[in-house]
Amino acid sequence: MHPSSSPSSTPSSSTPPGPSSSRRAVTVGAISFLAVLVLIVGGTLGVRAAIGGSDDPSPSPSAGSSDGGGSQSPSASASVEPERCWNSPDESKRTSQNSGSTLRGGGLEFTAPDGFDQRQTSTPLPFSEDTQMALATVERNWYSTITVGKLRWQDGVEYPGAEVASGRLMDCLLSNSGVWGGTSQRTLEHRSTTKVTIDGMEGFRTTGDLMFGQSDLEKVTGEKITMIVVDTPEGPSFFASEAAIDIDEHVKAAQEAEDSLAGVG
Repeated sequence: MHPSSSPSSTPSSSTPPGPSSSRRAVTVGAISFLAVLVLIVGGTLGVRAAIGGSDDPSPSPSAGSSDGGGSQSPSASASVEPERCWNSPDESKRTSQNSGSTLRGGGLEFTAPDGFDQRQTSTPLPFSEDTQMALATVERNWYSTITVGKLRWQDGVEYPGAEVASGRLMDCLLSNSGVWGGTSQRTLEHRSTTKVTIDGMEGFRTTGDLMFGQSDLEKVTGEKITMIVVDTPEGPSFFASEAAIDIDEHVKAAQEAEDSLAGVG
């Protein structure tokens, strides 16, 4: 990602004592589809940290996930207009506390891998709050990132479920032009959605490889992206990673973080 400002190298949350819970992440189910999505909207994916706000991209069909427009709940006001990529007003507000290298957000936590020692609570992802991001520098202002947080669907609009939500997070990040500056002719390859179970909690995982046709970057030709949404006792929560596809240690680190994903104990 291409952040608008440099992330802090120190944790943004206090470090309470006590052991962290066990970590198990088991992916189950079959791949629901593979698709190639040509992205027309301009933008950038490595981690754009400290984004003050994301664009409101025009709708584009998601590959392999149902429309998450979200029907209004019975108690919702008829005047509520569903937004495709709604930004929570409390996106950067923290209610969770990290414990050393265990980073927490919503009902999930993961162990920050070696090299991902920078921290930030701002994220370009919509529908999110109580977020914690770990970053590793790739080059200049480009970062690989791993994020955890609470999913907050648009106020007054019915939550569509984890499967739709994971696909929507992917779509909104890809179409956010504030994140992808410096790249063009982007295509999303090998997109798939699978069912997952994290510590007995069910959810869905959407993945894909975003490749850059043109770029001003020297070390990056694409990004490996993962979006996981899980239904937890604390409410829907998410884990997101994007790693420079050319940096093997970042790709492996993102997988290690996913493998350590667990419910907050």
